[in-house]
Amino acid sequence: MMPYWHCHVNTSSQSGNMEDQPVTASWGMDAKWLSNQLASSGKSQADLARYLGVASTTVNKMVKGRRKILASEAEKMRRFFAGDAETLAPVSRTTAAPNIDASLNPPLRSTMPRNVPILGTVSGGGGFFQMNGDPIDWARRPPRLEGRADVFGAYVEDLSMVPRYEPGELVFIERARPPAPGDHVVVEIVEGPTSKDERKALIKKLVSVTTATVRLEQYNPPKVLEYQRKQVLHMYRVMPLADLLGT
Repeated sequence: MMPYWHCHVNTSSQSGNMEDQPVTASWGMDAKWLSNQLASSGKSQADLARYLGVASTTVNKMVKGRRKILASEAEKMRRFFAGDAETLAPVSRTTAAPNIDASLNPPLRSTMPRNVPILGTVSGGGGFFQMNGDPIDWARRPPRLEGRADVFGAYVEDLSMVPRYEPGELVFIERARPPAPGDHVVVEIVEGPTSKDERKALIKKLVSVTTATVRLEQYNPPKVLEYQRKQVLHMYRVMPLADLLGT
């Protein structure tokens, strides 16, 4: 079986099942978002309630802001409204989005096979994770990635790389091409003296690599992080849009 990264981010001081915890503001999935999604999709609160397996009154409380959305419900809502694993709830931007080449003309997603493994989540701040089992989901494969067994996907988890990467955004990562300074990277960091200690998966911009250190840049808030080379278990290149779709 293929290993994947599964984050365990503690958002509460109390112990408990993470899936039963309310989503945070960074997810962008609040009462206003839910109301807009229902209106734009033409689906009813009753439809959503049946899909979630909850009472219609529960969904009504969510729409009115009297009951928060749980993490387990957020995943189901994403699928209910979007239908595709790649599409997540919109989030507010703290700064302007980067320019995207308008000449890129992506093919219809429905024509792409869903066979790129999504191996977990990556965090700007460092969500903790462990190697474990099968892919958590599958993404559609852009035509330029046909035959690329080294490529996998991951979801971005927080705001630290906004405006380049938003929470919930799917990124494609390649193992075959070594990253160079200036590339965005996913870095597997070990926090203790051995490879069995707690790890975290970061998404950052690579600044420099020496025999002793790795320096990484984050955007929000702006800062440069430095790690010892012995702490870096793996470092993979995040593929930009031009690599996925061509120019």
